[in-house]
Amino acid sequence: MRRADMRARGFTLVEVLVVLLIVAVLALFAWPAFHTHWLRTRRADGHLALMQLQQHQARWRNDHPGYATATELGAPATSPQGHYRLSVHEPDADGYLLRAEALGGQQADTGCAVLLIRLEQAHTSMRSRTGAGAENPESANRRCWSR
Repeated sequence: MRRADMRARGFTLVEVLVVLLIVAVLALFAWPAFHTHWLRTRRADGHLALMQLQQHQARWRNDHPGYATATELGAPATSPQGHYRLSVHEPDADGYLLRAEALGGQQADTGCAVLLIRLEQAHTSMRSRTGAGAENPESANRRCWSR
């Protein structure tokens, strides 16, 4: 067999390393965008859980003089996919506060770590907080609740 035929059959180590370098650079730029999208997609789990709690509260209120605690509602402790811990605060005759706090890998979503729905005298507001517990400004709040 001739030497030229042998070289034409495969890739050199340098060619393989160049391809791996190109793939690594592309992955380096793509990962942050992917990770942000992944967190935003999982945030929908918290949205869904809070909306379900809100519906349970409305049903409860039809039959009772006030809103219910989490125990009275039989509310789950976590969201359907387990990315958020759920709680009900301040239930009374005029309203309540529903809270979803990020768990596990979702805690990396520091800007939207806590999702809140407050009903106060027939006015519903959707708010959010950072991982440090600070209330988000309106622009960040819209980003946390965008669909």
